[in-house]
Amino acid sequence: MSLSISWCKVCDTGGLEGSQHLLFCEYCGLEFCRYRCALKKKDIDEDAYEVDSCHCPRCCGDYIDPSDTSFHKGYILGIQEGQIDGRIDIVLSNLREITFEEANSLELTSIKEIGALEASEIAKCTGDLTLWGLNEITPEVANALAKHQGALDLSYLTEITEIVAEELANHQDVLCLNSIKKISDGVAIALSKHQGDLWISTESITAAAAQALLSSQGTICGQAPADWMASIEISDEE
Repeated sequence: MSLSISWCKVCDTGGLEGSQHLLFCEYCGLEFCRYRCALKKKDIDEDAYEVDSCHCPRCCGDYIDPSDTSFHKGYILGIQEGQIDGRIDIVLSNLREITFEEANSLELTSIKEIGALEASEIAKCTGDLTLWGLNEITPEVANALAKHQGALDLSYLTEITEIVAEELANHQDVLCLNSIKKISDGVAIALSKHQGDLWISTESITAAAAQALLSSQGTICGQAPADWMASIEISDEE
């Protein structure tokens, strides 16, 4: 009678095939050791074989094998599910081989802070880019993100400077700035140069800002600037 041994793809420990030694990530397909390599071990049923990506060391960034092209999908899912928190440069320092062009879209809602280099990397994704964890960005980051070719959702930015607005206005697709309630005349003038669909939630703007946005080269909230302006209150104060 011959015995078949299966090996953990992470730590190379072996176990008899059919034993409970290995787990299988149902998302990225990695087979890994239950006892040494699994994450959140206490939440894994003792009879389980296929497990969610939150237990997978590859999906959650603890194990990166650049030669394995299938890890990209699992790693991106790990980011999207919020398993990785904080600065994205820490993530990318372990992941320089990743090709973000392979991602149809990215939702990096747990990233609270980002630098220009990291923004340049993730801006290469070819679909929608959602960065809801950011409350503010620098002009350098705005410049990098503006190069993204797809919808750019910065709906959690609470305010932007004129310089940041000037950089973001260079973006060519949908630009979501839904948390910015007050827009200065200078910001309005800058955003009027945006040629895509601009989404903003301000309810009151000055006459000067209104005049600037009326000349927008794109649409505002999916409407012609004049149609959108009809629902906005014009204020005397900036």
